[in-house]
Amino acid sequence: MNSNAARNALVAVLSALIGVLLIAAGFLGAFIVFNGDDEPDAAPAIVAEVTATPAADTEAPAAADDPTEEDEIHPRIFTEIVDILEEDFVEPERVDRQYLMEGAIQGIFTALNDPHSTYIDPQTYDISRNDFRGAFQGIGATIAQQDNYVVIVRPLPDTPAERAGIRAGDVILEVDGESAEGWSVEKAVLRIR
Repeated sequence: MNSNAARNALVAVLSALIGVLLIAAGFLGAFIVFNGDDEPDAAPAIVAEVTATPAADTEAPAAADDPTEEDEIHPRIFTEIVDILEEDFVEPERVDRQYLMEGAIQGIFTALNDPHSTYIDPQTYDISRNDFRGAFQGIGATIAQQDNYVVIVRPLPDTPAERAGIRAGDVILEVDGESAEGWSVEKAVLRIR
């Protein structure tokens, strides 16, 4: 019985810690977006296409002109949470700062629930930047985001996709053994070619 109480306490502590981590991650993501590197040749950490506009009878919120002390606290909280996880998490080898950072940023975009806003990690951005300078080739299918997956809208005539028997409505579950769950259309396009 004592073992169950300890397990329940551990689950409660980890749940609370994860909740705090997610909140801090959101603030950290905002910090990164608004305090990015301004070097002209540096690959941006975030590339987003935002097309949603406020309704005609609503006003867009005003942007804060000056960062407050509170704005600077949140990245420290995120760092402190990751430090604690590295020291006290049951499996510290699973705590990867870069992975957690990208997960936090992805969480911000997921929370927006807008199919036109997406995060592209720096590695994918570099690939797309180099590829779009030359000729673009693909499998020959139109794709779209649906739920948490990318789906085939339609294969184009006389293309590898059509010849392979890909049909409208097919769901892309994985590419080269990597799960495609949660992928944006942009990431799928870059990985499927």
